[in-house]
Amino acid sequence: METPPVLQWRKFEFFSIVEEADNGVLASLLKPGHAITAACSGRGLILVGDSGGFVHSVARALHSPVPSFPAHDAPVSWMWAADAASVLVTMAHPASGGTELKVWAPDKLQADQPVLLRLLRPDPRPPSRSGAPQPPSSTVTAAAVHPNLNMLALGFSCGAIMLYRGELGGVGCLRRMFGFLLRTFGFLLRMLGFLLRMFGFLRVLVEDVWVPQGSC
Repeated sequence: METPPVLQWRKFEFFSIVEEADNGVLASLLKPGHAITAACSGRGLILVGDSGGFVHSVARALHSPVPSFPAHDAPVSWMWAADAASVLVTMAHPASGGTELKVWAPDKLQADQPVLLRLLRPDPRPPSRSGAPQPPSSTVTAAAVHPNLNMLALGFSCGAIMLYRGELGGVGCLRRMFGFLLRTFGFLLRMLGFLLRMFGFLRVLVEDVWVPQGSC
C-alpha cells in the first residue's frame, strides 16, 4: 500500500514591502489625530479618506495633484473612483443618522476643491403616511458602481437593496429604480460585487418589469 504524499505549504512573496515609499507625502497630508479610513484608486491616482472627513490624493510621481478637501463632516467610510472619467464617489455616516453619498469631479476645481456633482441621502424606508410610525433609519453597508457610471447599487443594514439608474457623473436625473428587502438571509449586506455581474440581467428586468419610482 503506497503512502499518500505529504502536503507541504509553500511560501510565495508577491510583493516587496518598501516603507515610506512616498517619502512621507501621505503622512504630511493627514492632520494630527486623523487616520486613514478608506482608499481607492483611479486614473493614476491613489485617493484616501480619513477620520476627519477629508480626502487626499497621491499621484505616481509622489505628489498631490488634487488639493486635500473636506468631503464630509464624518469619517469617510467608503470611496470609489472611475478609471475612464473624472468621477469620485465618497460615503460617510453623519452623526444625525443615515448615510450620505457625494459624487465629485476631481479634475474640476472650484475654490481649491473638486466640484460636487451630486449629493444623495438614500433611505430604503417607504414614504411615511400621516400618523404611521416609521422604522429606524438604516445605514449603507455595501455599495457598487457600474463601470459605465449608469448604475449605483446600495445595500443597507436592514437587508434592503436599492438600485439607482442614470448618469452618475452628469447633471441629468438619477432615478431610484427599485428597492427590495432580503428577509430570508438575516445578515447585513456587506458585499455587492455579485450585482456587478448581474447588471446586464438587472437592466433588462428594470426596463421590462419595474416602473421607476421617485425623482432626482
